[in-house]
Amino acid sequence: MHEILMNERGATVPVVGFVFGPLGILSMMRGAEKLFVDCVKHQKEVIAAEAVITEVLIDYIKALCKTGCQSIMLDTLFASNCIMSKKLWNQVEAPFAKKLADTIRECGAMVSVHNCGGGVYIDAQLEAMEPSFFSYACLPPDCKDMTELKAKYATGPWVPGKNTCLVGQLIPATHLFLGTPDMIKAEAKLEIDAMAKGGGYILAPGCEFPPNGSFLNLVALMEAAELHGKY
Repeated sequence: MHEILMNERGATVPVVGFVFGPLGILSMMRGAEKLFVDCVKHQKEVIAAEAVITEVLIDYIKALCKTGCQSIMLDTLFASNCIMSKKLWNQVEAPFAKKLADTIRECGAMVSVHNCGGGVYIDAQLEAMEPSFFSYACLPPDCKDMTELKAKYATGPWVPGKNTCLVGQLIPATHLFLGTPDMIKAEAKLEIDAMAKGGGYILAPGCEFPPNGSFLNLVALMEAAELHGKY
C-alpha cells in the first residue's frame, strides 16, 4: 500500500507510515487488562516479550522506509495518565520506543509520534523518541491550555528531545462525528489563533477521522484551515 501511495502522491504530499509501539502490540495479544497487571507484577516477562516484538517492528520499519515514506509514526497510546503512570511507561516501553525511533532516523525518515490518550506525557516521549512532530488529542497534564502547550513544546527552532511540531487537536467524537460544520470552523479558528503564531503547529484531527463522520465536517475543517491558517 505504501508503495502505491508513494507512486501516486509521494511527490506532492507527505506519506506517513504508522507503527504501533511494542506495548500496544503486546496488549492485542495478551489483552489490555491482563497486560496492565503484568506490567506491575510480571514486568521482567513483559520486557522480554517487548524485546522480541521490537525486533519484528524494526524489520517492519525498514520495509516501510524502503518505500520512501517521509516519516514513520509511532503509536505509544499507553504513555498517558488515563492508562499508566509516566514512571511505569518509562520503565516498560520508553527504551524500546527509543530503539524504534533510532531505527527510523537511521533509515533516513522523520520520527513522528501519535498519542490520543488523556493526559498525554509529551515530555517523556520527546525525551525517548525526539520526534519531529507529535499528533495528540488532549492537553498534557503539565499544560493548562493550548497557549501554554504551544509555548512549552513547539516554540522556536526544533531542538531534538526538547520541542516538536504539534499536530491536533480536534477530537474525532466530539467535533468530527457529533459536531456541525459551523462548530468545526469555530473550533479550528480557536486552535489556530492559540497555536499557529510562529509556526510549529499543524491543524488536524486528534486521531483518525470517524468512519461514520460527516464529510461535510471534513470539508469545513479544510475550509477553516484555508481561511485562518495562512501565514
